[in-house]
Amino acid sequence: MERFQQLVENIHEVFYIYSPDWKRIEYISPLYESLWGHTCKSLYEQPLSFIDCIHPDDREQVIKVRHKTETKGIRSEAEYRVIRPDDTTRWIHDRNFIVYDIAGKPSRIVGIADDITERKLSEQQMNLQYNITKIISESANIDEAISYVIQVICEKTEWDMGAFWVHDKINNQLYCDNIWHKPSVNVPEFLAICKRTASTPGTGFIGRIFTSGEPIWNVDIISDTYFQRRHIAKSEGINSAFGFPIKIESEKIGVLEFFSKQARNPDDGLLNIITSISRQIGQFILRKQAEDEIKHRIDFESVVARVSSRFVNISDFDVAVNESLADIGKFSGADRSYTYSSSAKTAPSWIIHMNGAIKGYRQK
Repeated sequence: MERFQQLVENIHEVFYIYSPDWKRIEYISPLYESLWGHTCKSLYEQPLSFIDCIHPDDREQVIKVRHKTETKGIRSEAEYRVIRPDDTTRWIHDRNFIVYDIAGKPSRIVGIADDITERKLSEQQMNLQYNITKIISESANIDEAISYVIQVICEKTEWDMGAFWVHDKINNQLYCDNIWHKPSVNVPEFLAICKRTASTPGTGFIGRIFTSGEPIWNVDIISDTYFQRRHIAKSEGINSAFGFPIKIESEKIGVLEFFSKQARNPDDGLLNIITSISRQIGQFILRKQAEDEIKHRIDFESVVARVSSRFVNISDFDVAVNESLADIGKFSGADRSYTYSSSAKTAPSWIIHMNGAIKGYRQK
């Protein structure tokens, strides 16, 4: 027995022995405490309490697998997440099988559970990088790309919501331009304050990320007096955040931020991936702006050519003017246009007056 304990207490997995019906635990190795964050004593007292720690999305799968072991005697395994008392998450690979007595009856269930968190995070990050590259290569425009990027980062890295803040150069303010959250996450007040708030460079979470030009990870935003939305975050159960700047070459154009209801410790692997993603997004925006510039120039030259041709081969002056105004209005994005004839006492001229919203190119 002493040799057995030396063995199981020095391996890097949790070793356990249960009764065939899972109602009594005969042995649990000490590593359980550091992996699950609960005492071995608590498990001896309540043998199924480990299930309460399993992520809600994974719990049903684990119960089914263990039931299969119990009823069919089949060796089973499962990968699932455990939420520890400090709200951190660990990934577990659990394998178990039935041991039979000499009469051929189930005697006990023996299993091993090991921590595969680092492997799962590495897989998630590689998958994230692939998906972001795919989005950027297939998106038709900047808005579409940013929307999908926020969603994919949240889904692949298990963050609850994300937002993109764009820098308004004229007013020197950052405004929330795009926001996404998991359907299961109910944070209406936090969404509302993001949409109606402007952030000044250098102040608050967004402003500091923008000014520093570096990612910032905040494990506990509720206790951070610099986090200006902390009171609403507290009321809606949001705990951790991280964000990073989006740059076009050396110019900062905005910030992407993400939030989690669970406490999330800094993840160097994710931050390294995020740095790469930030560069990809910046390069994509630069390329799309160049494409838009070329299209704008081609459209402009086309309008000029059509207007010029009408006045070279003119048959009806008023028709030529009206058609030209329509072309120019459509190109500029004006709501309406007017023509004014000059006084007879002055040299004849036509003045085109555009009254409306002239659409500029807003950097995203």
